[in-house]
Amino acid sequence: MNNLQVGKVLWFCGTDDGRASDCVEWAERALIEGLDSHNLRILAGLEAPLNHFEVREYAEKALKDLQIELRHGEPAVILYAKDLAAEIISSPEKLRKNLNQLFILCHSNDYISELYDFYLLECAYTDFDYSDVQWYWKGATKENIDSIVLEECRKFLNPS
Repeated sequence: MNNLQVGKVLWFCGTDDGRASDCVEWAERALIEGLDSHNLRILAGLEAPLNHFEVREYAEKALKDLQIELRHGEPAVILYAKDLAAEIISSPEKLRKNLNQLFILCHSNDYISELYDFYLLECAYTDFDYSDVQWYWKGATKENIDSIVLEECRKFLNPS
């Protein structure tokens, strides 16, 4: 189930954020992976223009069918953030895009403490786009910031 990245769907259903199309794409991948339910099939078959409320209804039903607990608010945001961090580790070419999304999640959700390191790392990375100096992350340089981000993703996914 981890490779299906259900966090984006939980984020859509459990907050007022996200895109309906992400839920439809997730349902398509879930069916390809061998998961199945009546509501999952309906969700996967929805076509643009998507109705936000219809997508949410079928996404919530599909999650229930698959015995995936629906989360609301901050727990939904954290689950989506974990999917983003996992994707950074598995696909390092998505590091900047996903780090920026983690920054946005932190900022737009009252600076959730679990995401604040990603906020700081994105600020440091942005400084390196324009300068050789940053003041957000001690010891970070242009040469090592990618490895720092990867390590922070690992820590976030596997807290000690």
